[in-house]
Amino acid sequence: ATGDTPAAQRLAKMLAGQEMPSAVRAGAYRLQARTDGPSVVPDLLSLLKSEDAVLRGAAPSILMTMAGTEITEAIAAHLPALPPPSRIVALSVLSERGDPAAMKAVIDLLGQPRDPATAAAARTLGVLGNAACVPALVQLAADSDPAVRAACGQALARLSDPAVDAEITRRLQTATSPAVKVPLVRALLDRGAASAVPALLETATIDTDKDVQKECWKALRDLADAKDVPELLALMNASENAKIRREAERTVADAASRMTDTSARMDLLLAALEKAKESRPSVISLLGRFGGERAQSALV
Repeated sequence: ATGDTPAAQRLAKMLAGQEMPSAVRAGAYRLQARTDGPSVVPDLLSLLKSEDAVLRGAAPSILMTMAGTEITEAIAAHLPALPPPSRIVALSVLSERGDPAAMKAVIDLLGQPRDPATAAAARTLGVLGNAACVPALVQLAADSDPAVRAACGQALARLSDPAVDAEITRRLQTATSPAVKVPLVRALLDRGAASAVPALLETATIDTDKDVQKECWKALRDLADAKDVPELLALMNASENAKIRREAERTVADAASRMTDTSARMDLLLAALEKAKESRPSVISLLGRFGGERAQSALV
């Protein structure tokens, strides 16, 4: 019947009538999806709030199988008008479709008053978005709703655009609130953003908030490399907080273990020992970890 579009449309409209069994109506909507294209999207979205479980379950699968950017745009255009439960389902449909054409509409949702669909919108951006999504996600990274905070963090970590690392790093360097800096640091760690090491070192050096410092050291433990050991040691020596120094010690140990030149590593540790004050126990611990005759002689 689909070869004769007008006839198929008439048939689908008849079979979609409320007097028809649910399974028949669901099949009719599938036929309409093939014959009517974007014009059937509002009807399918309305089914998301149907009391009929068969129709409510059929609508997302139909929307996901309809091809074309115009379908994505039609779904996205109706997002603001949907009640939150239906919007959550529609957002999951957009995530499955993977079409970035919906990105702007989803970003706009994050600027609306919080509701149960806000976290879903953030997660959807993690799938569809690029570096242009970072400002909207950063803005909610310190939201009072833990579900929204977590979703924004997950989205920042998931964005596939290579330019995202640089944008998050820039935001970290300009942020003033620890509540914003902490999720940014965590996102850089989750992304494996080694390019952010200089910014993380700078933040750990100049930021006075202990939570920010601790998160920076945790990130540096995975992201820093052998070449960063001198700066890491200097920063550890400069720390006046015992808990931060313990975190720093673990980071230095991991980075120093990546040095292939063991003699150069010992030179750095011995030089750090000469300058150490409050951090002396940490440097001694590192010397004991890496051992060797030179370490033993220095500790006698």
